[in-house]
Amino acid sequence: MNSLNLEPKKTALRGSELQLNLLAENLPAVLFKAAPDGSIVYVNQKGIEYTGRTLEDLQQKGWIDLIHPDDFEETSSHWNRLLTEGVEYDTVHRFMCADGQYRWFHTSVAAIRDDNGKTIAFHGIMLDTTAQKAAELALQQSEQQMQRIMDAVPSILFSNAPDGKLTFTNRKARDYVGMTLDQIQGWGWVQTIHPEEREYVVEEFKKALASGSPYGVEHRCRRADGIYRWYLSRAEPLRDERGQILQWFGVGIDIDERKRAEDHLRETRVKLARASRIATVAELSASIAHELNQPLTAVIANAQAARRWLSSSPSNFSEAMTSIERVLCDGRVADKRMQHIRALFKQQPLRKKHAWPSQIIREAIRFVHEDANRAEIPIDVQIAGDLPPILVEQIQIQEVLINLISNGIEAMESNARPPHLMIRASLVNEGEVLIEVIDSGPGLKDTENIFDAFITTKEKGMGIGLAVSRSIIEGHDGQLWAENNPDYGAKFSVTLPVADRRRATSACLES
Repeated sequence: MNSLNLEPKKTALRGSELQLNLLAENLPAVLFKAAPDGSIVYVNQKGIEYTGRTLEDLQQKGWIDLIHPDDFEETSSHWNRLLTEGVEYDTVHRFMCADGQYRWFHTSVAAIRDDNGKTIAFHGIMLDTTAQKAAELALQQSEQQMQRIMDAVPSILFSNAPDGKLTFTNRKARDYVGMTLDQIQGWGWVQTIHPEEREYVVEEFKKALASGSPYGVEHRCRRADGIYRWYLSRAEPLRDERGQILQWFGVGIDIDERKRAEDHLRETRVKLARASRIATVAELSASIAHELNQPLTAVIANAQAARRWLSSSPSNFSEAMTSIERVLCDGRVADKRMQHIRALFKQQPLRKKHAWPSQIIREAIRFVHEDANRAEIPIDVQIAGDLPPILVEQIQIQEVLINLISNGIEAMESNARPPHLMIRASLVNEGEVLIEVIDSGPGLKDTENIFDAFITTKEKGMGIGLAVSRSIIEGHDGQLWAENNPDYGAKFSVTLPVADRRRATSACLES
């Protein structure tokens, strides 16, 4: 009766043992059992396949010779401590397989004890971790390569935790400040910031931490030798898929040379502004002197002529009165020019009037006639008879023509060829009066730069006349330019727009 009751239990036990054997033989790991003295008493099929040794071979030869030489000492020590002291065995080592290649294994062995605590066996498992080890090695090499790259970057690299504490810097940063990572991690980096910017830098960084927005400030950072240099520090957050900040990554770029260049540029601008003000005053003074030079010269010449007529024997009162009238006329011209200068200061609009071009030209020639006679330079005037009136500020246009004619006379004073000055006026394009001043001098080296202020080819010139002249003509919606003649000499051309013919003619006749 009792034997019949035990049969089902034996059958169930045999079934469990069969399932355990099937499991042990098909697990993707090496399972083994060792006696208390360490000799192998069981190994599953996976162990036989890995080692290429049968159970009998392992029992006779053992397995310790399959351990990689570099791991042999440590593995043997752990195994002996397991056998003698019962210390848990858990290690990673390389193990030679049947193909002669070493593979990485993670081996764990536990002691099996009876009710009295005596070791009766050891059960172990070996997991092939070669792929995992290769991945770890690749990751380690990648990290080392990345570290080398970051250390080679000629800029400061750093990272901060979400709360702002420094967690990493590259070698460039540590070498620059002359401190270890332990010294500057956390908030220790703040002490390297210049005292004048320290509070501002920390405040801006905390704002970025609170808002999660990118951070960027310019500040001075102390070098290992105590010298401060300007840096641009930028940092941006790294977020997870939920938008939570995991880390801050930043870079510090040395901008000291740029800042010094900016300071130098700022100082240069201040100096240039001062020089510009001085030049403006000089240009203004030169312009005023130029405006008054011709009429005052004419006043002196006519006054001297009047004195000669009065001191002659007998006195020629008629000619003296003519010279005095010219003095008065030239004085009025000087007065009008001063009024014109005052109008410029007050930025008043030009008071243009209708005038005949021929009248303006002949009045300008009158001012320079004495200079031409003294230099024995003939002036040939060719004015078309059908020129319509123009709407201009007459004194200004006269000033331009006087300047151009005077320049032509001076250009021919030391000329080897016979001097000749021609003034032509004609109607072009049905809407413009063209006035040309042509000399037989040496010509111009540069036909454009001569219109810049303070550019002159004269020994005693100030280089202001042509600049002022072009400004005047352009203020009348006209043009002034220069060119060299085909053979020799230079030609200055002025164009001025024609006024409404009927209204202008009527206004000119009334005046």
